[in-house]
This record gives sequence, C-alpha cells and structure tokens, in this order.
Amino acid sequence: NGNPPVFFADYDGDGIADEEDPAPYDSINLSPINGIAWLSAALSDADGDGNLNFNDPWPYDPNNGNGSPSGPPENEPDSDEDGIPDRDDPAPNDASNTSPVNGIAWYNSVWGDSDLDGVLDYWDPEPYGQMQQDTDGDGLLDNVDPAPNDPNNYSSYNDTNWNSDALGDNDGDGTPNFFDAWPYDPYDHRDSDMDGITDDTDPAPSDYDNYSSYNSTTWGFDALGDLDNDGTLNFFDPYPYDSHNGDPSMMDSDNDGYTDDIDPAPQDPNNHSEENGLDWYDNALGDNDGDGINNFNDPTPNGDPNDPDGDHFTDNDPAPQDYSNYSSHNMVSWYQRIFGDDDNDTILNFFDLRPDTYDEPNPPDPNNPTDPNDPNDPNNPPPQPEGDGNTEPASQDCP
Repeated sequence: NGNPPVFFADYDGDGIADEEDPAPYDSINLSPINGIAWLSAALSDADGDGNLNFNDPWPYDPNNGNGSPSGPPENEPDSDEDGIPDRDDPAPNDASNTSPVNGIAWYNSVWGDSDLDGVLDYWDPEPYGQMQQDTDGDGLLDNVDPAPNDPNNYSSYNDTNWNSDALGDNDGDGTPNFFDAWPYDPYDHRDSDMDGITDDTDPAPSDYDNYSSYNSTTWGFDALGDLDNDGTLNFFDPYPYDSHNGDPSMMDSDNDGYTDDIDPAPQDPNNHSEENGLDWYDNALGDNDGDGINNFNDPTPNGDPNDPDGDHFTDNDPAPQDYSNYSSHNMVSWYQRIFGDDDNDTILNFFDLRPDTYDEPNPPDPNNPTDPNDPNDPNNPPPQPEGDGNTEPASQDCP
C-alpha cells in the first residue's frame, strides 16, 4: 500500500533484541566462527569460558583447544561425550553425530549449514548443495535482499539507490535504510507530545494541543491542515479561514458577492440599509430608480413621482430632471445647495451670477430702460419731497 512496514526491536524474530543480536537479520543465528546455528542460544555460553556461543571458536571446550576438552558443564549431561549437551545433540548417544538423512558424520558441527540454505547440515539431504544465491550480485543474499533482482537496491520508500547498504541503518532508528522513509532522520517515528504528528513535522512538538501564536488558535490534530486552501498550513496562517489573507480588495467577509472594499455593509450578508430600511442583498450597489444614488444609500430607492431626479426637491426644483442641479447661470452643480446662499446676498445659489461675491439685492440694471431702482432713468418719476423741504433720500439727509 506504499507505507513502510512497521519494524519491531527484533527484526528476525529470534527472540533476541536487534541491539544485542549478533545476527539481527538471521533467525537461526548461524555463527561464521564455529558454523553452528545457535537459534535463541546465541548469547549463551555453553562451555562457561566467558565467550558467547556465537563468537566462540570452541563453544563446548572451556580450554578453547588448549589441552583436553572437559566437555560441557557438569550440570549439562553429555551421554555420548561428543562435547554437545544432550539437550542440543540431535544424536545424544552417537559421538559421530551421523545423520540419518544424508549419512554424514557431523561430529561437533552438527548445527552447521554448509550451503546456507537454512536447513541444518544434520537434517539437510544435500548439505553441500547450491549455496544461497545472490542473484543481483550486490553482496546481499537473496533471502535477506529487499530487492534481490536489483543490484542498486532502489527504494521507493525514500527514492534512493542503497546498493550494498540497503540493510544498514544510517540514522540509527531501528529501520533499515531501504525501508526508512526518513533514512537520515532518527526522529521520523518519534511523537514527543503524543498528538499524532511526528516530531519532524510537528510545529509544536512539545504541545499536544498545538496552540499557534500566529492566529491564537488551538489546532490539535489539524495543525498541518489548510482550511482556506491558500497554501499556508493552519498553524502558521495569520488568516486561517481567509484565502485572501486579509486583503480587502479580495476579501468578502459576509459572502454576499461584494468585496469588503466596496461593500456598504461588509459584515452583513443581507446588506440592510438604515437609510431606507430595506435588505438589498446582492443589489445594494444597484440603482433601481436611476437617480445616481445606489439603492443602499437612497432614501427613495424606487423613485418619487414628484421628484423625478431623486434630489429630494419636489417643489420648485429649478432643474427637475438633473440630480446634480447644474446651473446654467453660473456653471456650477449645486446638488443639495441649490436653495442656499453662499455669499449671503439674498440671491439663491442656483440663480446667482456670482455665487461667491456679495451683490446688492436690487442693483441698477443699465440694460433695463424702465428700471425703477435707477434714479437717472428719465422714465422714472422725479423724487418726492420727504417733508423736510428737500428731495434727497432720507438716507442722504444731514443729521
């Protein structure tokens, strides 16, 4: 299924921990020193000479070839006195240990495996048959070679050619190189905080809850997820629920179809307008009555027959079809100030020829021959006495 197998401390299943096993990949523990397959007794000392069976050239001779062998310890019976305790001797009454299978007298090498086929010599019909093969010539016998037909020992677990080092353990984590997904990382299977995320990828390897200071969130098992699919893992994402990472020109907080930079109510998907009391949803920026005011901000979004331009002036509007209330008198768009008087000359802005300059309320008009305010107009009647004996206006009388 593509996942590396799970390895235990006893790779060959012989009952001896790998760190102590003299042949961790050989379940019979065949000794190259004395040719005996020691099985689970590899670390015992049959002759009590201080040398472990697996490493002892004379495993049943405490004198190690110096003088007469004394045989096994006293508490180990050896009926045929062949140096092999009865409990280990396949023929305890035959010092020659002649095999009934192949007719060969094996003496004290009865537990050897001359052809390395996994069958002990005593029981092997062809004890000198074809040696265990190394088909690809990589130095690893086929029975232990993870890729017996590939001299490069290419591993799909870590995309590496291991050659003769396929069964090595570069990072010392107990997993052979060939099968190790992280062959140079001894922490590939360690999970210090027991949160289900191994230390090599855990953003907070000592925190079971995986609290993130980037977004003040406890992520637990989902620390390496990506909820907003923006390519930044949840643990490290300042905006873990926003794929636009806080950019208002790309962000739509209320998912109403308007990005926050233009949304009149960026936190309200209904786009409720306080101006007209309506929920505009995705038509907030429309203009139902075509008056130039978007629906959200328009007090009368559906129009007023008495106010066709939507400027809220229903009576005496000098520009009833123009929301901007452009004045041809002074070339200014007055909008809501058409009836104002910016220069305080009592002439309304819309009609004022000089809206920023104070003018007499009733100035003489030289182009009007019947201007009643022009004292020099011959068509006007002469001034009348005031009762003070002169014809000057009262404003010009001496005090």
